[in-house]
Order: sequence, then C-alpha cells, then structure tokens
Amino acid sequence: SAPVNSNNICISAQLFPIDLIDELESTCQIIQSNTDGVLLKLYRKEDYKEVMAICKEWSERTKMKLGFDFYRKVVQKDVNNYLVVGTDEEVKRKGSWLKELSPLDNDLPIVNKALVDYFTKNIPVEVTISKADNLIDFQMITKVGDKYDNAVYDDETLTDTVYRVFATKVGGHTLYKKHSVKQSEDKTASTPESCIIINENIEGRKIFPDLDKAWYVGMANKRIEKILKG
Repeated sequence: SAPVNSNNICISAQLFPIDLIDELESTCQIIQSNTDGVLLKLYRKEDYKEVMAICKEWSERTKMKLGFDFYRKVVQKDVNNYLVVGTDEEVKRKGSWLKELSPLDNDLPIVNKALVDYFTKNIPVEVTISKADNLIDFQMITKVGDKYDNAVYDDETLTDTVYRVFATKVGGHTLYKKHSVKQSEDKTASTPESCIIINENIEGRKIFPDLDKAWYVGMANKRIEKILKG
C-alpha cells in the first residue's frame, strides 16, 4: 500500500546515510548529515582515495548515486545555520544569521555582512560596521506578535504590528509590548535598550549622528561567539 511504501522510503532515506557515515568515520570527521547528504572533513589529505573508494562501493551496493562538492572552509552554528566557502571561493549561506538577505527579508543587514566578512575575509566586525553609512543597513525588524495587544514606547501606545528600530546613544527609549492576557509590558526580544523607531521609507538615507554603532558591534561579536561554540 502507499503508506507502507512511503514508510519504507523514509526509513531507507535515514538508514542509507547512516550506513555511509559508519563506513567513513575512520577516515573523516563528520560535520553534519541529513537525508540529502553528508558534510565531512578528511583527517588527512592522503585518505582522499580511500574515501572515494568507500563512496564508490556504497553507491554500487545501494544503487544510489553520489555527487560531490568541495569546500575549503566551513563555519557552522548548527545544521540549519552555517556558511561554507568552496574551493572556487563561492560562498553558500544558510540560517537566520548568515543567509542572503533581500528587500523583504532585511533584518540587521550590517550585522549579517559583518559576520560574513569576518568568516570569509577575516575582516574585524568593527571595521565593517564603522565603514557603513546607509541607515537601512542598521535596521532591526521586530514584530509585536499575536499574544500581545500593542507596543509601548516612551509611555505611548503604538498600534502597528511591525517596527523598524535603530540603536541610539541619546534620545532613545526601550520598546515594549503589552501582553494580551497578563497585561504585562515585556521588552521586545533582542532590541536595544535605547532605540528610536523609523517606520517610514528610509531608502537612500544616511545614518544619524547618534546612531550607536557599538551596539551593532556587540551584537555581531555575540553571534560570532555563539557560532564558534556551536
């Protein structure tokens, strides 16, 4: 039946990679694995031929084909958050902190760039952040969420559900959100203690004098520390 076949396929997809990993563990460090493949690091360059022979034997035995990509550098927080640099210098990124951003998904772009520059070019985050002068690069997007009635900023009730905030050295306040049931005011997650809200179009605008770049440097360094700890 279809359910039985579906179950067999799922189990096979889990067991086959485990079988391959078992064969490779003596010559490789297994960095991560899933049903799509295995990311590994050779213990010694001399083991390359043996690894390829193991993969060939596995393919012939399981009737499953393998493709190969080669990387010179892997930076990984977990299986869902990582960055790899290919031998051709192509960079692939995955996860909320390292992924490619877009106009519709553009949260803390300067921190994202600082991390990528640090891991791919060894550029200190302070250098990347200090050179940036476009305001939009420093935006942090925060949402109120369904469990909350509204946001509260400087004792003012705000009714928008999404806010663009910026860390500031002077003139800012903490952004809270009011819980629907508890009626408590909770600080919006990870936002600066002192921030300003700019929800209008900021395309092309330069940073303001009191923007707190040190806060973004601190955020980038915290993320680097967490990534390196894994």
